[in-house]
Amino acid sequence: MAVRTDGGWQLSPLQTLYRALARGVDGYADAAQDGDLAELWRTP
Repeated sequence: MAVRTDGGWQLSPLQTLYRALARGVDGYADAAQDGDLAELWRTP
């Protein structure tokens, strides 16, 4: 996350990581409910 302040930018690595993880977990959960992840759990 970057926020513009006083002609510059402030970066928050922890907030960026949090947002990326939140999006990934939500997407994974949605795909798992739809059955799109079934092939990940198969063993050859």
